[in-house]
Amino acid sequence: MAETRDSTPLQLLIVEDDHPTQIFVHALLKKTQEFSLHTADNGQEAIAAFTAQRIDIIITDLQMDGMDGHKLLSYMAEYHPLVPMIVLTGSTTMLTMLDCLRQGALAFCTKPLADGTQLLQAVEIAKQLVVHRRRQLQHLVRLSRQHRSSKGDASA
Repeated sequence: MAETRDSTPLQLLIVEDDHPTQIFVHALLKKTQEFSLHTADNGQEAIAAFTAQRIDIIITDLQMDGMDGHKLLSYMAEYHPLVPMIVLTGSTTMLTMLDCLRQGALAFCTKPLADGTQLLQAVEIAKQLVVHRRRQLQHLVRLSRQHRSSKGDASA
C-alpha cells in the first residue's frame, strides 16, 4: 500500500453516482493494494466522508444528483486546495475539461474507462504528489524542531 512513514495507507475517495462505474473503479484500485478506498454517491456525501476520514485523493464524476462534481471541485479548491482531485466524466468537451482544470482538478479522465490505464496513471501522479507534500511537511517539522532546539541551547 502507498503509505506514509507512520504506516497509514493513503485514503482515496471515489465520488460516483453510477454504481457500475463506482464498482469498476473500486475494483480497479483495489487490485493495486495501495489505498484504503471509500465511496460516495454525490458531493454532499463526499464532504461528509472527507470530514470523517482524512482523505488524501478524490476521484469525482461531474454530473450527479444533489451536489455535483463542479460544486465539489469549487468547495475543495476553496477549503482544501492541497487535496488532489481527479475528474472522471462522460463529458468530453474541451470547455468542460478546461473548466475543471481551472477549478483545481489535477487530472481529467473520460468515461467509458476501457481498461482503466488513464485513471491509474492519474491516480499514480496524485499519489506521488501527496507523498511528496507529506515528505516536505515532515522536513519542515524537523527543521522547526531543530531551530527551536538550537535556540534553547543558545539561551542556556
